[in-house]
Amino acid sequence: LAQTLDLLGESVASAAEATAATNAYLAMMPRIVGAGIGRNISIKLTQLGLDLSPDVAEANLRTILGRARDDGFFVRVDMENSPYVEATLSLVERMWREGLTNVGVVLQSALKRTEQDLARVLDLGVRVRLVKGAYKEPASLAWQSKPEDWRLLRSNSSCCTVFGAIFRAHSSGKASASVSTFRTDANGSHTSCGDSASVPPTSDSC
Repeated sequence: LAQTLDLLGESVASAAEATAATNAYLAMMPRIVGAGIGRNISIKLTQLGLDLSPDVAEANLRTILGRARDDGFFVRVDMENSPYVEATLSLVERMWREGLTNVGVVLQSALKRTEQDLARVLDLGVRVRLVKGAYKEPASLAWQSKPEDWRLLRSNSSCCTVFGAIFRAHSSGKASASVSTFRTDANGSHTSCGDSASVPPTSDSC
């Protein structure tokens, strides 16, 4: 059973808080190694200072990735809401090109730009986790309902583009991708369907 550690928090107010979050991740790595569990961590760039300065976030991310690489960890950068998408992708791409290839990124299917973003990062070789996305976004940037969101992945040409890219990445060995979603029951409760490299679940099953 794979695990990932996510130290909850985002949008820090000072460089000292960003440094403290970075140090917390560094301190947890040897404890994870000692516990013998999966060496995977997830982070948010605003927790590392992205709102303060891209340079602050970059320096903290580079510190985490360097230690993580030495200890055999994979680091996934969570995607936040739309104002942070481009900065997040650009920073992940920069780290990858510097040789810090133990980093991956999350993309949100609810955002209309994701079709292009997925091709962009898979072409580089970055590991991707595709999720629905839970942020409230304007209609100009995101699908506004579940039927709209699933229509993107089920009914139009984007389905072939998005999942074709995922399957090609897996079969070529160039990149790794996973899909995470949930289903909603009659009471409005969500049940996670986990991660898989497959088309979306039907409405009545995972």
